[in-house]
Amino acid sequence: MKPTDDIGVTFSQGADPALVEYCKGLTEFADVVLTVTQHNEFHPYRAKRIDAATGALVPAIDDMPSDASTNRQALPPAYFFDNRVCCYRKAAFPGGAVNIGAEHTVLCVTEVGG
Repeated sequence: MKPTDDIGVTFSQGADPALVEYCKGLTEFADVVLTVTQHNEFHPYRAKRIDAATGALVPAIDDMPSDASTNRQALPPAYFFDNRVCCYRKAAFPGGAVNIGAEHTVLCVTEVGG
């Protein structure tokens, strides 16, 4: 495991200390380790936008599969960053700001031990 000084950690109040330590350990394998939670009720397939030309409500995703359901139980899992824990290798973000880009490796943790 990397020395703690090389790892940046942010976590929400009440975050499980074991989860924080688990995520810190995973920075050996990725630039960033984030916790995520499944929320199909906010699935991108269910999102809409207002078409600027017509004012009509249309799917937010232009190339949405034709068989996409609006039934959240029928959709593939959708995960969102939940801001419980974020651990990152400081060397991967030399400017200090954790702006995740395509050049970074990211691990997402849904739950521990369950």
